[in-house]
Amino acid sequence: MEILVSAAALVAIIIGMSMGMNGGASTSLKRMLCAWFAILVALRGLFPAARAASGLETVPLGMLAGITFAVLFLLAWWIAGHLCETYFETFASVEPSLIDRLLGAVFGGVTGASVAAALLLIAALLGPLLPTGYHREKLPLGADAFLPDAYRFVETRIAMLPTGDPGRTRLPDLSEAGTGDPAKFWP
Repeated sequence: MEILVSAAALVAIIIGMSMGMNGGASTSLKRMLCAWFAILVALRGLFPAARAASGLETVPLGMLAGITFAVLFLLAWWIAGHLCETYFETFASVEPSLIDRLLGAVFGGVTGASVAAALLLIAALLGPLLPTGYHREKLPLGADAFLPDAYRFVETRIAMLPTGDPGRTRLPDLSEAGTGDPAKFWP
């Protein structure tokens, strides 16, 4: 299972780089910013949306958080993509130069890595609930925890929110994804 998850993450990065080379730097930068926006929106809204959904359906916490994150991420990415298409379509290059293609590949790779990190986070939330078993510690890199760790870094180091601040985002503890205890899962 871990091999398939890692392969899917690698494919997302390769597809992002390929799309970036074809679209050029400006298009790839737009896609990258849309993906980052979608990740931030999905992480910020994960706890409130999962808490609201828990009243509608009784499923394990990891499954609820994984599905909620996936829906929020895709919805925010779709909305941001359509808003960007409206405003940035005039900047698209008809025939990108070599430098434009190389920068597009870099931005596309970052976009692919962002999407791969989102996929790995979803797998870390849903994986322990699968009958085949999923062990996140067997992944080659600890990339499944990258998004919550990066978000927490931005909150503490850039936004300077202290640990006990009620404005801090509640993020799931991935090591508790298979448990049913909300106090441990949402520290």
